[in-house]
Amino acid sequence: MPNIVEDVPKMLKPAADAAVDWLNQSRGTKFTLTGVADPPQILEEITEKPMDLGLILCDEDTCVREQVRIQMTNGSYTFTTINEGPTQVPSHLDPPVGIRKDWIEHKLAKHRFIVLLFYRGLW
Repeated sequence: MPNIVEDVPKMLKPAADAAVDWLNQSRGTKFTLTGVADPPQILEEITEKPMDLGLILCDEDTCVREQVRIQMTNGSYTFTTINEGPTQVPSHLDPPVGIRKDWIEHKLAKHRFIVLLFYRGLW
């Protein structure tokens, strides 16, 4: 089972945010970064050596996991996707608990009430 980290490590945050911006711009989406899957243990800034990063991205009630290869080239990041497109997040990669709370609060701000249906652990 993958290790999902809701708080993106400080050293990965700039590269992860840039990767999300790149994905959104190239695909016309509005995903936000809600966590990383199996983050690498790095102690310093990303170098010219490529690094693979699993991004957990959400937009409203849709969440996907993207594997992105990040590399520093001439002082800026370059990105390539490892898989061909977004994949639905399996149940064990549900958005972190804090994300669910924000989603519920966001929906309640728009509607008088909401109905939650739980099915075999999926939300």
